[in-house]
Amino acid sequence: MESQTRNITYYIEGLKKCDLKILSEALTLIENQNTPFDFSMDLLQQAAALQKPSIRIGISGSPGVGKSTFINALGSHLLDRNKKLAVLAVDPSSELTKGSILGDKTRMGDLAIHALAYVRPSPSKAKLGGTAPFTKEAITLCEAAGFEIILIETVGVGQSETAVRQMVDVFCLLLLPGAGDDLQGIKKGIVELSDVFIINKADKERKALAEKSKRFYKEALHLQHAKSDSIVSSCSSLNSDDMPRIWEIIAQFITTQKLNDTFQNKRVKQDQLWLTQKKKDLILSEFYSAISNTNQDQSIFSQAQAIYNQIKNLGSKL
Repeated sequence: MESQTRNITYYIEGLKKCDLKILSEALTLIENQNTPFDFSMDLLQQAAALQKPSIRIGISGSPGVGKSTFINALGSHLLDRNKKLAVLAVDPSSELTKGSILGDKTRMGDLAIHALAYVRPSPSKAKLGGTAPFTKEAITLCEAAGFEIILIETVGVGQSETAVRQMVDVFCLLLLPGAGDDLQGIKKGIVELSDVFIINKADKERKALAEKSKRFYKEALHLQHAKSDSIVSSCSSLNSDDMPRIWEIIAQFITTQKLNDTFQNKRVKQDQLWLTQKKKDLILSEFYSAISNTNQDQSIFSQAQAIYNQIKNLGSKL
């Protein structure tokens, strides 16, 4: 226990100093399934006390839409304004090898070498919803380290990629010029949950097509009675002049949310959802562990009863 206490102190002091090496170590520790649950929770609890005011932005979209390039461009604009920026990029894991390339840094070269930025790629580990298993915890640690803006780049798999919605203040969906028909535009799922729609790659011969797509999505959202505060815009990630306008749209959305108390209420609900999910994950983990250790001679009913008695009070630890 003493060594664990020293370790937590080591991580917390490192976060206070925004030591990126120690931040990376803390993230790896949280992601490691062999880390004792109580130790992880203690670290997160102390880190949460250090959290600074922040803006959490989710960036989603289908593969090839230019998420990494967009983040590099938007991030560069924010760094020019002396904002401390953390990027949590979720990389798909192979169903065959279970490995991930984790190559997002190569497409965010400007951010990867900047003193005010931190880019952390993480494997999805086949988790559904577009995020990694510990993305929410990673947000907490990055905010404890003093990062003002957290960008979460999702895997990019399609309509079901909505888990990030429960972790961010504004959810941006990137779209390609001319992609999708009328049916695509009014699909349920990721479209109806997005706050800001950005038609990316609106440059050269695609600029006129992007404007047409922008008009279509505005009409489609109106017809399906989507969220009244949803915003549709277009940009080119290769044109740095577009980024101030995109950031102004996002910043104005956040300001409006804060004025009507939606901002804080949303975060409270997100924390409650995370807590509920953690309880479920812990109970399942204990259940399968108990199953593997239960005497095979016991009846199924007796096994179930014994396991229930073991896990019924676990939620109080959270």
